Amino acid sequence: MAPSKVAATRAVIQDCVGQTAARATLYYTVPDVAALIGHSEDTLERVLSVLQEELNLPFKGPYAARLGNFEIFDLHSWLDGPRPFLIEMKRDPAKQRAGPQTMEICRTPAFADTCHAAHL
Repeated sequence: MAPSKVAATRAVIQDCVGQTAARATLYYTVPDVAALIGHSEDTLERVLSVLQEELNLPFKGPYAARLGNFEIFDLHSWLDGPRPFLIEMKRDPAKQRAGPQTMEICRTPAFADTCHAAHL
């Protein structure tokens, strides 16, 4: 079996491993499924069933198109420790609840020593 080559890549911000805005690079290999698993009618069904069962991901649904593709996540090192910033909602009781409110984001002093970009 010849290795699949990456046909395309894409950089996105997406949900993953409990994070709501992780940078990810998506790699599309577009493999020849018949060359990988053969021509038997139920082989693909069995492969998708095992992947779904073992990984607890919907390979028989939305993840079926990801067969042969992979993603690499660029997670921040501080995700393994306490969050280095605070997010607080400041509500003004005199304002209408349906109107805009204020969200304040404060960085800890150690975290503020380096430059950061915020994706809002």
